[in-house]
Amino acid sequence: MNKKRFLEEFSEPEGTAERVGFNPEDFRAMFAGNIDDCFRVGMAVMSKGLKLYTEFYSSDIILASPLGLRAIIGGKG
Repeated sequence: MNKKRFLEEFSEPEGTAERVGFNPEDFRAMFAGNIDDCFRVGMAVMSKGLKLYTEFYSSDIILASPLGLRAIIGGKG
């Protein structure tokens, strides 16, 4: 469930794969796609699949960056 939303948020925008810049090939390979460092996705395991974007505190699995986790918990600093 919610696969379309997941692909919209975590995939590369249309037409950016063909874009050629002045950076070396290894730089472009490393920083290609979505490099957002503040993400969090709650997942629930269901009998026939996986449900994405569930409520954070009722999720079975949480996929989050350290920055995203700190933002949702409300850590100081």
